[in-house]
Amino acid sequence: MDRKLAFGSALKYVRVQRGIAQEQVGASQSFISTIERGIRSPTIEKMQELAERLGVNPATLIVLMQIELDGEEEEILENVQNEIRALKNSNP
Repeated sequence: MDRKLAFGSALKYVRVQRGIAQEQVGASQSFISTIERGIRSPTIEKMQELAERLGVNPATLIVLMQIELDGEEEEILENVQNEIRALKNSNP
């Protein structure tokens, strides 16, 4: 699965779990549909807007995308936490 499709799948998963129609998420139903089908990718600004409308942190959409690609939820979350800690503790 490619990243566009994985992100679209994550977006759709959250949207369906929240019981929100495509029309309620973005500028247009067709735009959301193209993202969910992996045809388009949102900009960072649009991803932030979509996350806000879905009531989740934008990082949640990215993590769900990675889970779709790699499948190991706990491992992905642990790696992200360790990377953030290491970055905070490193000297510039």
